Amino acid sequence: MIYFYVIVNRDFYNRVILIIQSLIDFFTKLPKNKLSLLIAVSGGADSVALLHLLHRNRDILGIESIAVAHVNHGLRGSDADQDEALVQSMADSLSVPFFSKKLYGITLDSSGIEEYCRSERYAFFHHLKKIHNFGYIVTAHTADDQAETLLMRIIRGSGIRGLTGVQEVRADGVIRPLLGITKKELLCFLQKNGIMWRDDYTNSDTVFLRNNIRHNVLPLLEKLNPAIREHLVTLGKSATDVTSIVEAQYLQWKVKYVLDESDVHFELCRNGFSAAGMSEYLVRILCEHGIQCSHKKNAEIIDNCNETSGRLLVANGWSVYGARTSLIFLKDGFRIPEVNETITYQGETTLKNGHIRIVSQHSDVFVRNDDKHTAYIDSAFLKEPLVLRTVGPDDHFIPLGRKNEVPVLSFLESQGYSKIDRERMFVLVNVHDVVWVPGVRLSDRVKVTNSTKSITKMSFQLHAHIL
Repeated sequence: MIYFYVIVNRDFYNRVILIIQSLIDFFTKLPKNKLSLLIAVSGGADSVALLHLLHRNRDILGIESIAVAHVNHGLRGSDADQDEALVQSMADSLSVPFFSKKLYGITLDSSGIEEYCRSERYAFFHHLKKIHNFGYIVTAHTADDQAETLLMRIIRGSGIRGLTGVQEVRADGVIRPLLGITKKELLCFLQKNGIMWRDDYTNSDTVFLRNNIRHNVLPLLEKLNPAIREHLVTLGKSATDVTSIVEAQYLQWKVKYVLDESDVHFELCRNGFSAAGMSEYLVRILCEHGIQCSHKKNAEIIDNCNETSGRLLVANGWSVYGARTSLIFLKDGFRIPEVNETITYQGETTLKNGHIRIVSQHSDVFVRNDDKHTAYIDSAFLKEPLVLRTVGPDDHFIPLGRKNEVPVLSFLESQGYSKIDRERMFVLVNVHDVVWVPGVRLSDRVKVTNSTKSITKMSFQLHAHIL
């Protein structure tokens, strides 16, 4: 249905002035780069008002160019086509470029339809932004949308970050200049100016959570407190302020306790789980890797942080493994790369982009210490080639202080090393004999004795556990 109203409202001009001032304040805060805008317009009241407000006031807002993007979800047949036709006609009348995309193969009862459509919309907008070099993608989220979003997230059990609601300016170039404006104010603007818009009848379907909140929950809350929408928006702003503080603390925590990280794995030091705010930090790093966990699952990870072994399924194809001093998060299919490198007998060897460093040098003295990353070896037992490699099932040695040979993997297990720890351990091999398990134990065969004539000192440094 198309609405075309012309009404007189004595407060209209004051409202418009406030809206324009709000827009001026918003755009003044943006970086002073090229304001080339791609405006997402569905044909509904909010986005149509956004387009006209920005186009009419482009000079005072410093806008250099405007284009319109529309996604036809294909869910309402000819109604959806009429939405697209109206938006294209509007863009043509304003002499601005128009881009559109139509989705196929989905219906209103498709599973996850809201998230799918949202994902497709933003993928299209970002594609246009990239190929046409737009400065920003502009969406028409209002104060009403903010209130609804916050209630949705509260209902779903969101943490403090979720209570920040819809962000005015996102890092990916999406901006929402109408978050301080209500839908009522936008409708007044459209009606007074006789601007047409279209109404999507699916917005009345309370099967969708947002619609249920809009038509049932918020009206009920307004009976208890008429200012509930304003209070929810204020809550979102307060949560944003708190989150900015938490973000700074999170970055400090990450530098200190995230031992290693890539797109398919990351490792957290167990000591980091005792930090204040750990629950929020865990949610943050999981989100960075595309892992959407429930609060129950996050609590389970934290509660089990003292476990020294085992695997816990997380979400989105990720699992967490307990290591001796850390928790290791791995994406399904990830395999720890094996190491098999020749070591310089006298000198320094650096492997795996500097993550592993071994120094071998002659020593005139033998120093007894508890540093398991330094070994003093009887040089007579060292023969080239010396090889550092990942421990294997056939590796055996006599641990220092013992008499009998044992499998290296069995010895590591007896010392409390978990399966994931054992998979990433190394052995220093002299021809076929295991000389040293760096960081764990020297072989008794190569120890320094009273009859030793020459000593080799070896130091092992590991800067990242998963390489």
